[in-house]
Amino acid sequence: MAAKAKDHSGKHYIDAARDAGLRVTNGHGDHYKVYGPVDRGYMIIPAHAELGKGLECKVIKWLLKCGVVLAFASAVLAAIL
Repeated sequence: MAAKAKDHSGKHYIDAARDAGLRVTNGHGDHYKVYGPVDRGYMIIPAHAELGKGLECKVIKWLLKCGVVLAFASAVLAAIL
């Protein structure tokens, strides 16, 4: 069993997207392309240990629009902390 990614890491959001059934492909270096539904296009997410606050919020909003519910719990935790 693979180790669970930290909640504020790019890998956490990539795993959440993959678990929700979104298509994830390798990009350049440690970046990944996550494809949403047809009307949502795709987003490039870096697999860094910790994302910046602005990028993390943008990723969370995009994943919520794509129907990824697991990202919502991280958004609530980030808002509380």
